Amino acid sequence: MKSEHSFKKDDWFETEKFSKEETDENLNLDLNTADTVSFKKLKGIGSYFSKKIVEYRDELGGFHSKEQLLEIWNFDEEKLEGIKGNIFLTEAGLSPIRINRCAAEELQKHPYIKWNQAKALIAYRVQHGAFNEVEDIKKCHLISEELCQKIKPYLEID
Repeated sequence: MKSEHSFKKDDWFETEKFSKEETDENLNLDLNTADTVSFKKLKGIGSYFSKKIVEYRDELGGFHSKEQLLEIWNFDEEKLEGIKGNIFLTEAGLSPIRINRCAAEELQKHPYIKWNQAKALIAYRVQHGAFNEVEDIKKCHLISEELCQKIKPYLEID
């Protein structure tokens, strides 16, 4: 006996449809202002990494380089290459630390600076006076050239 109704699969199940705007090919996200929902739209970035990107951005005081994403645990070159064309940087999210006015506690909150380095920088400033330029932090014996270059975008002379 033949049924009088001919049902199609689409009659019961809605097929997933994505607009062009929802694909990562059309995304152009500012690393310093995008939210977790936006990051999840990038290829290979799910809830875990979108949350970690925002958390690390907040700890740093903003990103100054796309390569800083590699400092996030388990974020590798392949993942970075997959999203590099869909992200950009502005200074909008950078929160500089005023090196001549901050306390050791504020400096130490930055992921690049250890407690003993923060204390040494403040002690140096107290003993020798205000820093004239960011490069002067290298005069402190615990600050290497490498650390100076790494932290430089986050420091401000006022």
